[in-house]
Amino acid sequence: MKAKLYILITYLIALTGGYFSFTIFSEHFNLLIATLLADIVCTIIVFIFSMIINNSSVYDPYWSVIPPLIVFLWMSQINAYNIASYIILGVYLLWALRLTVNWCVNWQGFKHEDWRYRKFRQKTGKFYWLVSLSAIHLFPTLTVFLGMLPIYYSFQIGIVNSEVIFVSGVIIAILGIIISYLADYHLIKHRYSENRDKSINIGVWKYSRHPNYLGELSFWLGSFIISMAYSSANYFTSVGIIAMILLFNLYSIPAMEKKLLNSKRDYQDIKALVPRLLPFRIISIKKRD
Repeated sequence: MKAKLYILITYLIALTGGYFSFTIFSEHFNLLIATLLADIVCTIIVFIFSMIINNSSVYDPYWSVIPPLIVFLWMSQINAYNIASYIILGVYLLWALRLTVNWCVNWQGFKHEDWRYRKFRQKTGKFYWLVSLSAIHLFPTLTVFLGMLPIYYSFQIGIVNSEVIFVSGVIIAILGIIISYLADYHLIKHRYSENRDKSINIGVWKYSRHPNYLGELSFWLGSFIISMAYSSANYFTSVGIIAMILLFNLYSIPAMEKKLLNSKRDYQDIKALVPRLLPFRIISIKKRD
C-alpha cells in the first residue's frame, strides 16, 4: 500500500510540474513543442523519484497514464470538440485503462524491479542512472510522443475526409486492446496453473509467441490509420509507428526470447511451433531430411 501511495504522489507531483511547465512553455513555443517539453519535465520528475527509491520501475505506469492526458490537452487547446475527437479520446482511455489495470494487478511493489532494468544495472554499474534516464525514462517517453503525432495533426485538420478509414483505424486500435487484454488474462491464468513452469501455450498465446506486443503495435498502427482519415498521415507522422515496430522487433522481442530460452526448457519447441509475432508465418522454412 505504501508503495502504491508513493507512486500516486510521484505522478501527482509530476503532472503538476508538467502542467505548470506547459503554461510557461506555451508562451514561447507552439502547442506541439510546449507539450513535448512538458512531457520531458514530467519524465524527469518521475526519474528523480525513481532515483530516490532506487527503482526504475517507478516509470512503468508512465507509458499508459500520460497519452490520454495529452490527447485531452490537445483537444482543449485546439478546440477539437467533435464526435471523431471524442472517439479518439475514448479509444486512448480504453487502451490506458487496460494497460494501467494490468500494471496494478502484476506490480509487486519496490521489492521488484523489471528484469530488463536489472540487466542494465549489472552491465552499466556506476553509470546506471545515466542509462536509466536516457534509455528507461526518456526514450520510451519520446517514442510514445512520436506515436501520438498523427493524432495531433488530425486535431489540427479537424475534418474527417474518409469515414471508412477512420472506422478501420478505430477497429484496429480496439482489436489491439482486446488482443492485449486476452494476452494478459491468459498469462495470469497460466501463472496460477499447474503448468506454470512450462512455456505458456493457451488462448492467444497459441497463435503468437508475443500477443501482448502484437496488441500494443496494433493499437499504435490503428492510431496512425485514424490520422489517414484526416489526410494528415505523412512521412513525418509515420516516424512514431516505425519507431514502435523497431523498438519491439529489435529490442523487446529479442530480449524476451533470450530470457525465455534461458528460463523455460520447452521454449525452443514453442519457437518451432508458434509464429513470432503475427499469427502466421510470413516465410515458411521446411527442414530437409
